[in-house]
Amino acid sequence: AFKFSFDAVAIAKGLCRCSDASRAIEERLHVMKSHPEDNITKMLNASHVFDRSLGYNVSESHAMELERNYLVELGSSLGNCAEKLTCLALQDARRMMANLTSMSESGSSYNQSTQELAYFCGAITPALEHTQIETKGVGCAFTDNDKDSSKAMAQALRKELEKMTSLLRK
Repeated sequence: AFKFSFDAVAIAKGLCRCSDASRAIEERLHVMKSHPEDNITKMLNASHVFDRSLGYNVSESHAMELERNYLVELGSSLGNCAEKLTCLALQDARRMMANLTSMSESGSSYNQSTQELAYFCGAITPALEHTQIETKGVGCAFTDNDKDSSKAMAQALRKELEKMTSLLRK
């Protein structure tokens, strides 16, 4: 049987960072819709995005459109990464539970597997609590279906974590 496990702490960190960044971008996009006068024209003109030797400045509307497009792309990518990390954690949780339930309760491999479960739960549970993906989704998801699928996956992960925790308490 395949026994490879991903580092739960790395998954948890990635999940938190991607979800937090995606949510921050989602909030910025909402601000841009409600306050279109906020712009990044000065920042873009001061940056290295444009070649000043061409002798043109960025108009406010063009700068805002650029910002919006970049944020949509980045936010979607980060939300997608958070969703994939949630899926990876869910699959790893299911694999660990299947391995453990197929073992005898005596023996060093069973004890090692329970330690692996405890480590996994200790890393992933706080990440789910922090990100609140189960209720809020991953962040920049632009359709209700996207948000619903990430919520459902996180809810399934939570159920697996609850099974693991109850098994560890025995």
